[in-house]
Amino acid sequence: MKRGGGRWWIGGLMLVLPAAAAEATNGMNMEAFGAHAGGLGGASMAYDSGNSAVMNNPATLALRKPGNNFGLGVTHLGPDVVSYLDARQWEVPSGGTSYWMPSVSWIRTTGNGWSYGFGVLAQGGMGTEYEAGSFLSPSGLPVRSEVGFARAMVPLAKRINERLAVAGQIDFVWAGLDMQMDMTAPQMAAGMMTGRLRASGPMAAMLGGMPMNGYARFDVSDKSDWKQQTRGHGWAYKVGVHYRLSPEWAVGVAFHSKTRLQDFSGSGRLGMGAMGVAPMAISGRYTIDNFEWPTTWAVGVAYEPTSNWMVAADVKRLRWSDSMDVFRVRFSSSMGDLGVELDQKWRDQTVYMVGVEYRPRPGLALRAGLNYGRNPLRAEYLNPLFPATVERHWTVGVGMRVTPKDSIAAAVAFVPEVMQTIPAASAFGVPAVRVTHSQTTVRVNWNHQF
Repeated sequence: MKRGGGRWWIGGLMLVLPAAAAEATNGMNMEAFGAHAGGLGGASMAYDSGNSAVMNNPATLALRKPGNNFGLGVTHLGPDVVSYLDARQWEVPSGGTSYWMPSVSWIRTTGNGWSYGFGVLAQGGMGTEYEAGSFLSPSGLPVRSEVGFARAMVPLAKRINERLAVAGQIDFVWAGLDMQMDMTAPQMAAGMMTGRLRASGPMAAMLGGMPMNGYARFDVSDKSDWKQQTRGHGWAYKVGVHYRLSPEWAVGVAFHSKTRLQDFSGSGRLGMGAMGVAPMAISGRYTIDNFEWPTTWAVGVAYEPTSNWMVAADVKRLRWSDSMDVFRVRFSSSMGDLGVELDQKWRDQTVYMVGVEYRPRPGLALRAGLNYGRNPLRAEYLNPLFPATVERHWTVGVGMRVTPKDSIAAAVAFVPEVMQTIPAASAFGVPAVRVTHSQTTVRVNWNHQF
């Protein structure tokens, strides 16, 4: 990987965490949070999934015995993305092959059923990095994207009685975006003719007036491994309920609100040129309008027929259509302004998660699971810089108590290769482009009770 290898390191106690970029899983959302849920296909609504419940169902924090739980975790994503012209005559692999995402948390449970504390983690995102000189780079310069979201969360959970627990949570969210994207004049013409791309402002005529061998370069990116060039922050909230139907059966429900973020903003350059010629660039300021994480709800069950076995299953719904419908970017400079709207048209996504846990002896748990969510991107709106196309995750995991107060858990998710073809716009001389995407994710968590 050219950028991002060893990207997010656990420094100090990670009280300030970068908005880590991660390759897409369930759309942009991680398929699981925490190694316990990670081994069970992401299912986490109806049992105690550890401190990672701040990203799952915070009501399950109230299920534990009184005391303190401190946790550290790290997730490593290893995506393999390749873009190529139809018939594979020119393959271009993404250099974004290694992304690190840390977490830190502390939860206290009192004797009268209250649980509270904090959790900080990198939530997810998406990104790719293609070398200079490929068919994705008419400027001859590298092209890349990087979207990152992170959260600091403060939950408050209450065990009402032996059956019922409820929770509410406030999330502080910060996020960012880097983008170095080249678009040829034929690509822009095809987008404008179909209505999928719209330009406005005094500089819009410059895009429409380019020769057919021309291109535009949107360049808003920094060289830091710890942040993106455009950034914004805001708030969100979560509520959760856990109810035990019987000694064997439990059900959980959680609602995660859509974020309320300020528009991302940062300095960058807008370039225009002809094929094979470096662009003439204008310095200015980029603003990414209304880029939000979607409303999410989930419901799940857990079944424990004996002390040795548990089966967990969840259904999650992500409202991508509310947040990933249109990508809006504005460029402001001394030479004028340019507004560009690029249709995304992501579909809402339903994700199904199921996992099985076997406990052969006290202090040891073996896990396996499956996570499936239909790709939310339609082929005609797919961009090789944002290939959020994977669908199936096969998972395995293990949990062990290593001392009376310390436990560790690990999980691996395997994503088989998927392929999607961006249709050609033959009337404009734009060829079809295929994108393949596979992925391996490794999670490790350590928990200390005191």
